[in-house]
Amino acid sequence: MLCHLMNLLESYHQTYTYDTGNNLTHLSHQAHNSTWQ
Repeated sequence: MLCHLMNLLESYHQTYTYDTGNNLTHLSHQAHNSTWQ
């Protein structure tokens, strides 16, 4: 679970750095869904 969290955090950081606009909201929603699943 920790490994998955680290991977998710890394992907989040990459997308956050790539686009601080639209993708930030989209990624946040996507990450939230993954967490609940």
